[in-house]
Amino acid sequence: MQKLLGERQLLAQGAAVEAGKAFLADAAAREGAVQTESGLVYEEVREGTGAQPTADQKVTAHYTGTLADGTIFDSSVARGEPLTFPLGGVIKGWQEGLQMMKVQLPLPCTIAIRDGAFGLPLRLFLLSLVLRAQVGGKAVLTIPSDLAYGPNGTGPIPGGAVLKFDVELLSVE
Repeated sequence: MQKLLGERQLLAQGAAVEAGKAFLADAAAREGAVQTESGLVYEEVREGTGAQPTADQKVTAHYTGTLADGTIFDSSVARGEPLTFPLGGVIKGWQEGLQMMKVQLPLPCTIAIRDGAFGLPLRLFLLSLVLRAQVGGKAVLTIPSDLAYGPNGTGPIPGGAVLKFDVELLSVE
């Protein structure tokens, strides 16, 4: 019985590995996608203009992680809270991909405010502000299994799974 279960598990994992290879190849074929030497597929959605993180820094990011079949296994976006973490402490695919991204620089802008609504003489004041935009570089990372959780998987991620992450880099510390 144990042997039969093991064989079925290997067959299922083999099918998942083949599906993952096709998923990775499709991602690499998309216009604008770049496949690195390691096998990571990086697809820039929105370029940041600020700092690029290094492996020894902390980053804050919003992300949604999915399996090749579209199943969401984790999402800071769904939780409504970005995640801050040391970049060197996550899977290799994230380390490589996030180091290719940049955060967004703060944008200066001018806002006009009328103070007449408060009973003061009707005047127009210009207020110069620096808005710290909560948006940064965005990319899609398609990560081969060997740069993710490998043949063993973890939690809801099966062994051999190719993973896709939609990532927005918010800050670098």
